[in-house]
Amino acid sequence: MVLAPYALGLLGRDPYVAVLAVAVGTLLAVDLVRLRHPATNAFFTRFLRRLLLPRDLTGLNGTTYFVGGILAAVTLFPKAIALAAALFLVLGDVAAGLVGTAWGRMRLGPGGKSLEGSLACFVVCLATAIPLVGWVPAVGGALVATLVEHAELPLDDNLLIPPLSGAVLYWFSAWVQP
Repeated sequence: MVLAPYALGLLGRDPYVAVLAVAVGTLLAVDLVRLRHPATNAFFTRFLRRLLLPRDLTGLNGTTYFVGGILAAVTLFPKAIALAAALFLVLGDVAAGLVGTAWGRMRLGPGGKSLEGSLACFVVCLATAIPLVGWVPAVGGALVATLVEHAELPLDDNLLIPPLSGAVLYWFSAWVQP
């Protein structure tokens, strides 16, 4: 999954969108079959339990949202912005989880996520985006990615981080262009 955003550079936009669309369709079909048939779900979870979050057992798998979020960003935005937004999900969201779990002490809000995890997300997103889009868009995009990752929203953050942060990157990029 970490290499998924880099495939955009290798394949080009249109083939990458096609690959992602097929992947989302396949993942969604598997999830729907799995959730409608308890025996299939039991088989699926028996082999993948260590990789699944508790919410994945009764709803769409996080991977479905992950690929869907990257597909949205690649479809909506120019290459550099789509890549930055996808990397926010791949690197920033993971940094928040790892740092928050290992060193998070100051819990913020009802979801129990930590200030330390959110700061890690912001720093990683910022460092990732600066070479791709510049300082001003990077700050805005990193802030939105961090807020979406931290918030307890009705939709999975894997689906929301790329398009929402991408929209802010796009807006700030247009704003700072002459």
